Amino acid sequence: MCQRLKKEGEEVATKVGETYKCVVCTDVIKVTHEGKGVLVCFGKPMVLVNH
Repeated sequence: MCQRLKKEGEEVATKVGETYKCVVCTDVIKVTHEGKGVLVCFGKPMVLVNH
């Protein structure tokens, strides 16, 4: 269910080592490849739990 949404001109980016949590299913992911966009799970943006 987890995906990355990219929008043109968006400044949000994930960085290697960051951990994100889904507010719906509570799944946790660790970023292994940097990228632009917002991580989304169950249609909701995931929350950064460390940086």
